[in-house]
Amino acid sequence: DAEACAALEAGVRRRASVPVEVEFLRLSRDPTETTGGWRTERWGTPWTALRWGVPEICGWRGRAVYLDPASLVMGDVAQLQDAEFSPGAFVLARREGAALLTGCLVFDCSEARRYLRPLREMKKDVGAHQEVGALLERRPRLVGSLPAGWGRSDGDLARAPDTLAYSVHFA
Repeated sequence: DAEACAALEAGVRRRASVPVEVEFLRLSRDPTETTGGWRTERWGTPWTALRWGVPEICGWRGRAVYLDPASLVMGDVAQLQDAEFSPGAFVLARREGAALLTGCLVFDCSEARRYLRPLREMKKDVGAHQEVGALLERRPRLVGSLPAGWGRSDGDLARAPDTLAYSVHFA
């Protein structure tokens, strides 16, 4: 994923009008440990459930943006920092029909603490990612909408190449 991560970081930094801190999520920082104790058997990617740990990594304070490594950024992330949260929402994402697209997320980290389990607990639970998905499906008001053009998919662009896109996730 090194090339994808480098492209993602370059896009973010090149267009950011605000200071940014980029942190790549990993199962373990120990090169001899592949999973870091995470139960990943049901994950689609090596970072599937790690996205839900972002608010804790940020000390449950402020706002944080999550972007999948398979994303390109062509917009200013300041738009995400300044995005409006609907009342009661702790995360902004994009919906495609009933599906919640999680390649680009904005967290209200302090509000997220009310709904997300600590990393030490999620790490042990093979269904942690699905648990968050089920919560967001049961309580759709916890999810607000990303600003227009953020969280687009490569399928969106294939269907409508002239669509506004500030970030694109390649599936």
